[in-house]
Amino acid sequence: MKTYRVEVLGHIWQPGMGLCGLSYTMKQDHEPTPEEIERKAGDFESVTDYRIMRFAPCPTCGHKKPVIIRDWKLPESADNWLALADNE
Repeated sequence: MKTYRVEVLGHIWQPGMGLCGLSYTMKQDHEPTPEEIERKAGDFESVTDYRIMRFAPCPTCGHKKPVIIRDWKLPESADNWLALADNE
């Protein structure tokens, strides 16, 4: 079983909230599909973009480090994610 970290950008059901972000982990044998990501992001009305990372052991120190499996599709998503993280 592999551990994936999914970071999601989108709009939640509450009106007027604008763009929101959510991160969660998924433990499964396969890379998360878009359908699984949308199903897990239950409070989101729509998912605008997402990034998937898998944690793999570092060959030199053994600590688990994130490896990007699927990066943001939209160029502005990385900046939007960082801006939302700064507001927490």
